[in-house]
Amino acid sequence: MNTSSSQIFQTDNPTRWQRVKWAARVFLVLILLAIIIIYIAFASMKNPEIPLEGKAIKKVLTDSVPPYRESAMGKQYRGFRQAIEKRWAKGKGVGQNNQILDLSNSSYFSDSLGIRAAFYVAWDNQSFFSLRKNISKVNLILPEWFFIDPKADTLFTNIDQRAFSIIKTSGIKVMPMLSNSYGAKFNGAALHRILNNPAKTKRLIDDVAKLLTAYNFAGINVDFEELDEKNNEVLTHFEKNLYNVLHDKGFLVTQNVSPFNEDYNYKELAKYNDYIFLMAYDQHSESTKPGPVCSQKWIEAAVDKLAKKVAPSKIVLNIAAFGYDWELKGTTVPITYQEALTTARESDAEINFDNNTYNLNYKYYDGKDSIHEVHFTDAATNFNSIRYATEYGLAGTAIWRLGSEDNRLWDFYNLPMTRDALQKFNFNEFSSVTSIGTPDFIGEGEVLDLLSTPKNGHITPEVNRDEMLISEETYDTLPSTYVVRRFGKRTDKKLVLTYDDGPDPVYTKQILDKLAFYHVPAVFFLVGFEAENNIPLVKRIFREGHEIGNHTFTHPNMAEVSKNRALLGDR
Repeated sequence: MNTSSSQIFQTDNPTRWQRVKWAARVFLVLILLAIIIIYIAFASMKNPEIPLEGKAIKKVLTDSVPPYRESAMGKQYRGFRQAIEKRWAKGKGVGQNNQILDLSNSSYFSDSLGIRAAFYVAWDNQSFFSLRKNISKVNLILPEWFFIDPKADTLFTNIDQRAFSIIKTSGIKVMPMLSNSYGAKFNGAALHRILNNPAKTKRLIDDVAKLLTAYNFAGINVDFEELDEKNNEVLTHFEKNLYNVLHDKGFLVTQNVSPFNEDYNYKELAKYNDYIFLMAYDQHSESTKPGPVCSQKWIEAAVDKLAKKVAPSKIVLNIAAFGYDWELKGTTVPITYQEALTTARESDAEINFDNNTYNLNYKYYDGKDSIHEVHFTDAATNFNSIRYATEYGLAGTAIWRLGSEDNRLWDFYNLPMTRDALQKFNFNEFSSVTSIGTPDFIGEGEVLDLLSTPKNGHITPEVNRDEMLISEETYDTLPSTYVVRRFGKRTDKKLVLTYDDGPDPVYTKQILDKLAFYHVPAVFFLVGFEAENNIPLVKRIFREGHEIGNHTFTHPNMAEVSKNRALLGDR
């Protein structure tokens, strides 16, 4: 059998094949080196630090937060464990019962759960993301949508349509908050003018009734704080008028009250409210020294005091899902659960779960060597508070607020929380904390710094099986999400000169000459066509340190504002 072969590489030059082979070898080596370099680059990659004063957390404060000092109140109230044990022994603790609010549209719930509400705010994107993800776990939404305008002493609204659409589609009942908060501060003066003027009072109540009817809401949640009244009869009189008008139209009336506060006549207010929402938080806040946001003993004392004047079946316990960061020689700022974890992770702080207060804390130094003390709550705090509300037989609970909570809360918020029901609860799942892909922003400004990326965490709880309370908690691995810190917002007032629709070949040059003479910077909003025809002027604007931009001015809720103006009539 004859065989034949074909020569596929033919040349008269004997060195050509050698060159090809060496070239191939060199190419393969270069490819291998490139792969190694890329691997090393990615393995050593880290987010660059931005050298802004006060930005970086410098080091952790090694000494622990001193234990919460027991007060006279603490000596009287020995903790949820004894309180729950006492009530269970008396045959109570059967869970909340719905008596007023019809929850039949909430397919995930039974009446024995009572109210499982959550507050929503339009000014934080995280609140919207949480609403969208967890709305099936609640049966009442309390959005911060109705406000008092201190300039006109009238009602104005901020109903963000994206949240309204989600809530409307879900069928969940809605009670918007009517707040005297304006510009992030409670305005007692404007409220005083309304409460003490019959005409303004009537107009406010009539406007509330019109909007509740137009949007088919279930009722109103009154949130009047930091009152400027000599006696609490003024507020009680307003609630009576509001209650009578809204009840005649089929709406419910509820009210937030602070504990241990003489601004509220709890017994009288209960006559003119379907539910009293007890804001059982801010035991320590911006206006106090550092301490737990809501220790268990403090919550017990607050509930006991209110329950002496208001039937427990009419009380909804507002539970904290947030914290505070105290700069010991500076300011105090509220923080979300994710912000608390981010700071702890960045400073290598060890989070301490205080099994006396059921709150968490740690300390750290910031980049200016200033000491900070952080106190916050998590899902374990909320778990114990809901257990207490259940055994006490309260009407339900309400979370302040969506977007600031520990996401483990949603593992149990729509479940029965009686001792017997929790025998089936899987606390192992409660230990694994899945990261969240939604970014969380801290601070304000245009400069962004990525602090953390999504990472799963692990938290080990210790469970008291007798009373079904979380008695201890260890943060083994801190969970994280995308957290972006914003910088650059100016706190001092500045006058900014702006020039629109240029550059003009005649006037822009004159303006630039005048600005240069006085060494004054300005902002030039340029039209694309004019900029193209006057490139030298554009270069001069940039060269002399002026800002260049374009402009589009829109109101995010203009459609909603126009609609409500039409409903209430032109002011």
